[in-house]
Amino acid sequence: MGYVAVKGGSEAIENAKHLVEFYRLREETSPITIAQLKSQFRLAIDKIMGEGSFYAPEYGALALKQVEGDILEAAFVMRAYRATLSRNYYSEPISTENMFIERKISSSFRDIPGGQILGPTRDYTQRMLQVELATEGDEEMKKFLTTFKKDIGSADKEEIKTFTKVIDLLRNQGLLKGVGNDEDTSIVDVTRVAIKYPAPRSARLQMLARAETGGIMALGYSSMRGHGSVHPTVVLL
Repeated sequence: MGYVAVKGGSEAIENAKHLVEFYRLREETSPITIAQLKSQFRLAIDKIMGEGSFYAPEYGALALKQVEGDILEAAFVMRAYRATLSRNYYSEPISTENMFIERKISSSFRDIPGGQILGPTRDYTQRMLQVELATEGDEEMKKFLTTFKKDIGSADKEEIKTFTKVIDLLRNQGLLKGVGNDEDTSIVDVTRVAIKYPAPRSARLQMLARAETGGIMALGYSSMRGHGSVHPTVVLL
């Protein structure tokens, strides 16, 4: 898709900006607070931070409010703001086997180390519209939280354990090759260095992590269905 020059200059751009702000505020409803967005739109905030490569929940909520809920646009806003900041800290690599497990499922294998842990998900629920949320108030919220905390308090406590990853089992059985060449051990920060092709593995993984979620899912499923009668297996890396 190409673009053509637009006449009007800075004045037209400023007028367009004011018009967008008018559409956001014209109904004169109470402004949504950043705290509300941060706590009640956590999945949208997580997606914005992931695609924006910038972990900052408050700024993610602010970007979501600024663009009226357009997650794709909010991710662009986050990327632009991140580019203006200095790099003060670097993440250390961690062993994912030692992470606290809140959700762990496998679509390919029924019996996985530790079993299937559904966690907080709507994947296995009916997609029925909850019309009662239209009249949800503080009383309903407090009632649910009180009941939930009571049920959690009375549940049997189990020792927190760590579990072997499925991909390790495949490697141990010789079904999957490991990585370990010089290219795979080099770390390239795609937010600081221009990409040069062929890109190393670290750069490819970063670009996949920052990509628009829906687009990556479409590409992934299209690729899987392109193998004919041999359906590939999806495992958690």
